[in-house]
Amino acid sequence: MTLKSMIVCPDGQLVNQLYQSFQDIGGIHVAKDLDFYPEEGELLRLLRSASVQVVFLGIQEVERSLEVARVIEKDAPGVQVVVFSESVDNKVLVQLMRVGIREFLAPPFHHGNVGETLLRVREQAAK
Repeated sequence: MTLKSMIVCPDGQLVNQLYQSFQDIGGIHVAKDLDFYPEEGELLRLLRSASVQVVFLGIQEVERSLEVARVIEKDAPGVQVVVFSESVDNKVLVQLMRVGIREFLAPPFHHGNVGETLLRVREQAAK
């Protein structure tokens, strides 16, 4: 099953690394790639129009990314969120868990850790 996804991340270099890992693994289609954190209305429109199953959310701007995660959790049930960042502190991880985030990726994006994450996301999306 190919997962339809959207990437939301202002860090183009990090996004390129993520794309490379997707090419290595396969089974994921990036329907949208945003280099900014969209407002609620635009985010929901994009999720619906592209039938997105998973959002890969860069957390470079913690407050903005948390707001995006909250909107997805509240208004787009069933859409999985995987956050990714170069680094993250424990406070931010706790905040992410409180808004419902269960998956986190950090570079380098190896075949094994990205593949395991996608497997869990596919299982959740199938429910």
